Amino acid sequence: MKKTLTLFVALSLVLFASSCGRNNKERINDDDKKQPSSKIEQSNFTDQNENDTSASQDGFLTAESEDGIRITGYKGTASEINIPENIDGKPVVRITYLAFFENNTVKKVTIPSSVKGIEARAFWKCGALESVTFADGVEIIGEGAFADCPKIESVVLPASVRSIHANAFAGCSSLKTVEFVGSRDLTLDQYIFYKTAIENIRLPEGLTEINALTFAYMPLKSIYIPESVTSIEDGSFMYSADNLTITSKAGSVAEKYAKESAIPFVSE
Repeated sequence: MKKTLTLFVALSLVLFASSCGRNNKERINDDDKKQPSSKIEQSNFTDQNENDTSASQDGFLTAESEDGIRITGYKGTASEINIPENIDGKPVVRITYLAFFENNTVKKVTIPSSVKGIEARAFWKCGALESVTFADGVEIIGEGAFADCPKIESVVLPASVRSIHANAFAGCSSLKTVEFVGSRDLTLDQYIFYKTAIENIRLPEGLTEINALTFAYMPLKSIYIPESVTSIEDGSFMYSADNLTITSKAGSVAEKYAKESAIPFVSE
C-alpha cells in the first residue's frame, strides 16, 4: 500500500512540474496555430455571439457577428485586393485569426476604415505580400498579425491605431520604414518589429510608455522619443542599442534613460 501511495504521489509531482514548465513563447511557432495569444483582447474579437455560417464574396469567406461582418478567409487568386467596407449592407469590422495564413498570391491589400481589428496572425506568413494600406479607422493590430511577411518594405500606421500587440510585424525582414501618422495614446507590446530592417523610427506624440522588449532585436540607429513618454522600462532596446542614438527634448525621460543606459543622446 505504501509503495502504491508513494508511486502515485511521485507521478502527480512529475505531471505538476511538467505543466508548470510550459511557458508562453515570445516568438511564433509553426505548430502554434490553434489558439490566438492570450494577449489578444478577446472581448473585442470573439465574444460577440458570432454566427459561424460562412459565405463567399469575391473570394472572401465571411461570417456575421453582432457588430458586423468578419472576414474569415480568402479563396480568391487576385494579387491585389481591397477588403470590402460593407457586405450585404453590413459593415466589415474584423479580419479574423489566420484568415490569410500562408497566402502566397496576394501582393497588395487595402484595409478600409470600417475594419476596427486585425486579429492574431491574420496575415501570418503571407510570402508574396508587399504592401498593406490601412485606412484611418483600424484600432487594434493583433499578435503576429503580419509576422513573417518577408516582402513588406514599409508600413504607415494611421492615427486611429491604439494598440499593437506582440510580434505584430516580427520577422518582416525587408521592413525598413514605419511611419506613425498623427498623435495618439498608443500601446506597444513586445517584439513588434523583431528582426526587421528598421534603422530609424519616430514615435508619435501622445505615447506615454515604452515597455520592455518593445524594440528588441532590431538594427536601430536612431529613434525619436516624444516628451509625452513618461516611462521607459529596462530592456526596451535589448540587442538593439549597439549603434543607437536617442533623440528627444532636453530634460525628458528619454534623456534620463539614455544617460543611465549609456546610449548617445541628441537634444531636439
